[in-house]
This record gives sequence, structure tokens and C-alpha cells, in this order.
Amino acid sequence: MAEQHRILCRKLRGHYAYYGITGNNRALADFRHQAGRRWRYWLNRRSWKARMHWTRFSQLLDRYPLPPERVVQSIYRHGAKV
Repeated sequence: MAEQHRILCRKLRGHYAYYGITGNNRALADFRHQAGRRWRYWLNRRSWKARMHWTRFSQLLDRYPLPPERVVQSIYRHGAKV
């Protein structure tokens, strides 16, 4: 579980670094939400009997939080150089 969390966080940070521009906050938040949903989906595939409900998954996210969305590049900073 810790290894999955580490890899997922690295991928999310890379996505934020590439797509994290001014005005893209909502898309980044949606991407983070969908990544969490997909992670829960793959965790549920481990067993037919031990399904992970949303309450249990929220406890898991308390222990292994996903990095918050982050704007890395500002379009206003680069536009001010003109």
C-alpha cells in the first residue's frame, strides 16, 4: 500500500508540474479526485470478499493523503515581462 501511495503521489506531482498553470485549479482538483477513485477501484480488485467502502477509503486517505493540487506556473508572471 505504501509503495502504491508513493508512486501515485509522484505521478500526481508530475501532472501538477505539467498542467499546473493559472486558471487550471478546477481541472487539477478533478484529476486528483478521479485518481483517488481509481486507486480505490484497484484496491477493491484485490479481493471479492473484502470490499473497501468509502468510509474505510477516507480513513486510508487520512493515513496516506494524496498531494493537494498546486499551480506551478503563473501566466501573469510571464506576461509582466513585456
